[in-house]
Amino acid sequence: MEIRYGNDKDKIKAEYIWKECFTDSENEVRFYFDELYRKENFLLMEDGEKEIRASLHENPYEMIMNNEKLSSFYIIAVAVSPQYRGKGYMGELIRYSLRNAREKGLDFVFLSPINTEIYRRYGFGYMSSLEKYSISMENIPFERIDRTYEIKKASEEKNLYEDLIEIYKEKMKNSFAYLERDENYYRRALKEMENEDGDIYIFYLENKAAGYISLYKREGSIEVRELFGFNKKVIESMFAFIKTHKEYYPELIIKAPVNSNMNFYIHDQTSMEKIEFPFIMGRIVNVENMLKRLHIEDRELKISVTDKVIEENNGVYEISVYGAVSKKDRIESDIEIDIADLNHLIFGYFSIDEMIELERVKINNREKIEEIKKIFPKQKVYIQEYQ
Repeated sequence: MEIRYGNDKDKIKAEYIWKECFTDSENEVRFYFDELYRKENFLLMEDGEKEIRASLHENPYEMIMNNEKLSSFYIIAVAVSPQYRGKGYMGELIRYSLRNAREKGLDFVFLSPINTEIYRRYGFGYMSSLEKYSISMENIPFERIDRTYEIKKASEEKNLYEDLIEIYKEKMKNSFAYLERDENYYRRALKEMENEDGDIYIFYLENKAAGYISLYKREGSIEVRELFGFNKKVIESMFAFIKTHKEYYPELIIKAPVNSNMNFYIHDQTSMEKIEFPFIMGRIVNVENMLKRLHIEDRELKISVTDKVIEENNGVYEISVYGAVSKKDRIESDIEIDIADLNHLIFGYFSIDEMIELERVKINNREKIEEIKKIFPKQKVYIQEYQ
């Protein structure tokens, strides 16, 4: 059995196993392989007969974490042909990908899981959630779009990418971690949305971008993937704009960052259903480097980390009062934690109090709990990707 990255002849194999294992439409598959597929990001396992047994894709991204750029990749389409399932091939492929990520100099990778339990065993832990809001169009209280706003359809005016980037950056400025977006990102996003009967509408006030909505027309509903506005006034006009579709789309679904409070733009909050769901899992592949990225100063802590996949991560990490992070042997630790749960702490998905309550951390020195709260506060993380 051989694990390797793709070559010029593997695109057909990659497309075949994708269609064999997933339910994406023909348009979705064509878009991915025309716009996003790269042979060097396609990791596959094949037997001696050159028959593919399992594969995944490692799509590269730049993340902004703690105001610094962090190279990473997004694992998607983890697939095993039906006749080869239950034999450990997927686990072997994921472990190879994670170890190779570290060898490439990456500190962190991420994915959106179908089954959380599967990926937790390889050291993935949740880092971000999304909110989903549902409301009948009839219950949207806004009927008129403020005439001071000009609305432009992004697919019809190809020079608006800088405005989309500006809006996104402004809405992300208080986030601890998010993915960087550039012009190429929005070009691909628009192609994907057009392929699925979607588009992006940008609102302008006095020729300045004030927000945007990205939405899809689904059967019986409008599904908003992102709704970013700079103030309450423009968001109310966005709701009014969405309501103009009510004759053919009686329901509205909005996906939004956590703590967006979309229901409080509606007069009757009970008319809008709100749920929060975990969305992205992260995987730390280099503990020492990730701790250094926190730039901790005036704090001291010793963290014992266990990693069953990447042995180099196992050990005790000492954070000094001067901000240095170093790996030590045979010293006592203040806390003990698994690599998946360290991900929760670093990205502020859970507080230390929540981790203790969930029994996901062992505290050896309770005098350090207040220190841990300051080192690892709850954080705002947003990842909602088109690709």
